[in-house]
This record gives sequence, C-alpha cells and structure tokens, in this order.
Amino acid sequence: MTANKNDVTDNRPSQPVLYTPAELTKILKVSLRTVRSWVRNGDLPHLRLGSGERLIRVRHEDLEKFLNRHYSGNENADNL
Repeated sequence: MTANKNDVTDNRPSQPVLYTPAELTKILKVSLRTVRSWVRNGDLPHLRLGSGERLIRVRHEDLEKFLNRHYSGNENADNL
C-alpha cells in the first residue's frame, strides 16, 4: 500500500501526551494534594494553560524524567 500524495496526516507532527493532575493521581496512585505539592515545589515539570494559567498539564516525557529521578535513585537522570 502506498501513501496518497494528498494525505496530509503523514506530515503532521504527533501530538504530545499531556496529563492532568487528576490523571496523574490515578497513574501514580497518589493524592491530588501530593501532585499539587510536586508542582508547587517545582519537583514535577509542568505547563500552565488557559485563562490565568490555572490549568496544569504534565508532558509524558517530563513524567518519565520525574519518575526516573525520584524513584530510580538517580537524581541527575535525564533519560530512561
């Protein structure tokens, strides 16, 4: 099967995976208070979106780095 020249989906960048704090509580099995604490303390890299930048989102890559740093015993790890 060959790609159609008019098919623009092949040229679009893939969308980054973003997690809400509520999704992180389920993934990591921690409380919302814990996630907010990590965000507030700067431990968990995040994006602030929306009006007043109240919406918090965490990129999948940043979550992986956070977990690697805090749970592998390697504080300087950047890659899995």
